[in-house]
Amino acid sequence: MIQKDIDTVRSKLNELEDVARKSVMKNADFILELIKNEQLGKGIMSDGSSAPPYSPVTDAIANSPFGTKRPRKDKVAGQPWNFEWSGDWMDAFYIRSELEGFDILSADGKTRMLEEKAGGQLLKLTEKLNDFINDTIIKPDLYKFMLDSVLI
Repeated sequence: MIQKDIDTVRSKLNELEDVARKSVMKNADFILELIKNEQLGKGIMSDGSSAPPYSPVTDAIANSPFGTKRPRKDKVAGQPWNFEWSGDWMDAFYIRSELEGFDILSADGKTRMLEEKAGGQLLKLTEKLNDFINDTIIKPDLYKFMLDSVLI
């Protein structure tokens, strides 16, 4: 009798990648809020290092009543970049599901320029956020799928 359950588990293993992809897409808005607020908004690069600091010139431009659109978030000299001026770049974030995971992208086209200026990748999750997403979103869905498959 247990052999039937073992065979069921083996057959369901092939479906785990699809379950993980669906889990990510179901939680895409939450994942995007994490990278915006817990990573980029705090001036953290994808490798976990701090983003470059704002210069006094940036501070002066951001607080000037003239010129460009005022930033959505404060730009304080010496603080790490929070990567949000008009908000267009972050507002255009989306998730694309891949065979072995997912990518976070922005439809507005500023990613390459921002990464060049910042000196590194921006739209990959830090190891800490990646682990958090795995532990709180993906793994529970995988466990539920496997248990539901065996217990039916």
